[in-house]
Amino acid sequence: MSLCGASFVSYISTVFVPNGPLFIDLLYKSPYNTIYIVNYAHYMRGKREGKMKTFFTVLFITAAVVILVCIIFRGETPDKPKKNIKSDNPAILPYGKTGVLAHRSGAGLAPENTLLAFQNMIKNRDKFELEGFEFDLHLTKDGQIIVLHDDTLDRTSDSEEYFGKSGVLPCDLSFEELRKLNMGEKFVLPDGSIPYEGLRGDKIPDSLRIIRLSDVFDFLAPYGDYTFTVDIKNDGDIGYRTADELHRLLVKYNMLSRTAVASFHKSNIRYLDEKYPDITRSATIHEVVRFYFQSFFHIPYKQGHFKFKYLHIPYKDYFFNLGTTRLINYAHSYDIAVQYWTINDPKIMKRLEKNGADAVFTDLPDLAYETLNDIK
Repeated sequence: MSLCGASFVSYISTVFVPNGPLFIDLLYKSPYNTIYIVNYAHYMRGKREGKMKTFFTVLFITAAVVILVCIIFRGETPDKPKKNIKSDNPAILPYGKTGVLAHRSGAGLAPENTLLAFQNMIKNRDKFELEGFEFDLHLTKDGQIIVLHDDTLDRTSDSEEYFGKSGVLPCDLSFEELRKLNMGEKFVLPDGSIPYEGLRGDKIPDSLRIIRLSDVFDFLAPYGDYTFTVDIKNDGDIGYRTADELHRLLVKYNMLSRTAVASFHKSNIRYLDEKYPDITRSATIHEVVRFYFQSFFHIPYKQGHFKFKYLHIPYKDYFFNLGTTRLINYAHSYDIAVQYWTINDPKIMKRLEKNGADAVFTDLPDLAYETLNDIK
């Protein structure tokens, strides 16, 4: 056999034949094995091509199913909103009344989750007619619950400058250490200006320093029975300790009936269910997905089957339209309020109002109020 011929068969054997070098060894020992090896190579190549055809067939069918799912589940359902709903859940509002909830205390109008933002909401409460507030919770090193969304302080404050590094975690600092930061440092107004940039030391007003959950309750106490949606951001042991302190504060301020607790960490929800059944909570991501399909096929359950009393969900998420009348009606039939985040688009606000949504979380409570009350 020529060198070229041997190289060719070596290539064929290596690519198409398992243990190719073994077959090459056989080839050199007995030239009569050549025909067998080449035929075997053709057989293996055909087998591989068959697998490839099967793979692409499965891929095509999967793509077709995904497209079909998108068409079915992203569309609106023909259901009509149920009116005159009788419910023990105070968050389920009469049809035609969609409440406004200040997302991160109205993050589009003032530095998010600061006392200044809460002050702005109260100052303009006649214009906004808020149902309540949404904000996020972290636990400090000394066990204080603070109001903060991100896992780090970088996006909203001057922490990188103050601490000389990025990625500082609030759980590694005491409340007093965190109070030295300017939480309005990076807030940008619609005109592009940054009004609180550069404030340092004593020039930082208290309204722009980090605040505790207890500070929020103390400030809002004289102004009415607002509702609260709070999200526990920490997980693990810190998440559990946050839940413990949260429950203590809700009891102390008599806020259990006015507060819905959420968390993206399933372990936190499990802990709340087991230790604090008196806390009202919203559905986890997994519960939302199951609930969506249960509502789509209208699967009946006994009252009290669901452990949550709130659905805090986006309007549309990937393949699914979560803003349908069918889902809202189904939730209301089980005494579950449906509230949507984060809605800053007037068209979506009106669509959700038409479909019977109970409330929208928004960064722009002024826009939401004008839109939902048809104020031009």
